[in-house]
Amino acid sequence: MKLSSTKSLVILATLAGVIGISWYVIIPQIKIRSVGHLIEKIQNIPGFEGSVVVVDAKYEGAEKDALQINTGTPIHPGSNYKLLTGAASLHYLTPDFTFKTNFYTLTQNGKQHLLIEGRGDPTFHHEDIQAIAATLREKDIKITGNLYYDEEYFNGESYGPDWESEWKDIHFGVPVAALQMDDSILYIRGKGSAVKNNLMIATAALELYPLIKDIRTLVTTPPPHKISAKMGEDGVVTIEGETAGNNDFSTSTNMRNPGQMTAEVFRQELIKNKIISKKSKVLNFAREKENLKNIKRKLVHNHTSAPLQEIVKQMLTFSKNNYGETLIRTLGEEKNKSSGKTGSQAKGVEILEKFLTNEVKIAPEDFKGLDGSGMSPSSRITGRGIMQLFEYVNRQSWKDIYWEALPGSNQEGTLRHRFLETNIQHPIIAKTGTHEFASSLSGKITRENDAILFSVHVFQHQIPSEQVGIQVQHIIDKIVKLLDERL
Repeated sequence: MKLSSTKSLVILATLAGVIGISWYVIIPQIKIRSVGHLIEKIQNIPGFEGSVVVVDAKYEGAEKDALQINTGTPIHPGSNYKLLTGAASLHYLTPDFTFKTNFYTLTQNGKQHLLIEGRGDPTFHHEDIQAIAATLREKDIKITGNLYYDEEYFNGESYGPDWESEWKDIHFGVPVAALQMDDSILYIRGKGSAVKNNLMIATAALELYPLIKDIRTLVTTPPPHKISAKMGEDGVVTIEGETAGNNDFSTSTNMRNPGQMTAEVFRQELIKNKIISKKSKVLNFAREKENLKNIKRKLVHNHTSAPLQEIVKQMLTFSKNNYGETLIRTLGEEKNKSSGKTGSQAKGVEILEKFLTNEVKIAPEDFKGLDGSGMSPSSRITGRGIMQLFEYVNRQSWKDIYWEALPGSNQEGTLRHRFLETNIQHPIIAKTGTHEFASSLSGKITRENDAILFSVHVFQHQIPSEQVGIQVQHIIDKIVKLLDERL
């Protein structure tokens, strides 16, 4: 029996509708459920019992999210919080903002002193100090008095609230100051000795740092050697561990007073350039103000940092905590100038909260900020909060600057060794986040026509820190790969 042309058209239209519904509704739902099944399996793995797995994903430019799992649960995002600090900095300070370090001569009673005024530059390095000293020599600057350092641009806490005390001795927990250099790290090289207290030491950037105490345990085992160094509040550095005979070793320690140390290094370079006497002292400007009355101040040099957009890229690509803490204090200073408030961490966090609430439109219950780096264990954000941030970023003139600042899979930065075993189809740009009990990854799957914004977190897991890279990050990478395959 032959069908009429009208009935044939109806049947074809119906089949097309069924296929369309399957293609656009049923099949995507099946794919999405497969991600949900993986989440259920994760929480049965030893060490993940009781953990919260958060997954939020959407096509870039779409109104609705493609997948939401626990996206309203506030979690500790670790260094994902730098995504918020970076965006707030680009919004309020603008991508072209630069940090200044000013150098003044202070003339008083026939003597000429030199003053370094730090204004927060986190990228200031020993090489910059060497170049500045050479420039002052060319300008024929002669200092007959002392060297002063001013770090009042930032006020208040050098560390974040509820940071663990032991973090102060680890490279990611350096103090933050308005005058700092070399990420506030003192590098130490040495050669072991069979004779107690006969250790040969060289330090950088300050040469021959005098306050070093040797309490090593001498052994005869071959390398690698276990050597550590710790600077106390009094500035004394203790070196301890194991060396073998006269073998070389290297280690480092966090500077306790970055402003003073920076000034000491600068004095060292000034002496080399015959600008200042070896008898000169390094003094804190704020503490000596009463002794510096009736002075004549003259700006003799100004050092300008790279633009903010490059600093944000360094912060996000390499997850530099001191950059995040510097930026949050700078926001506190720059946005409160008219009120006379200084660049404290607390004032910077107030600006960040204002940004997230008024500009990004994140609900107050979706975030809690205490610092600029995400180091504070009490900081919180929801997955949907991060997705709202990404949507806000995509409406800004500096969106390309922001996305290009994120580390890329198999590229330089914190994603360099990620996704090597997952064989993911499309490149990933994303910010990592790792803390004692939380791991995060938020960013973009860079597909040509339908890029996917995502935010994935595993919160309150029980995996030991030395196993996080193997177990937790591998699971997060697998989830992201599934998003690329199934969405």
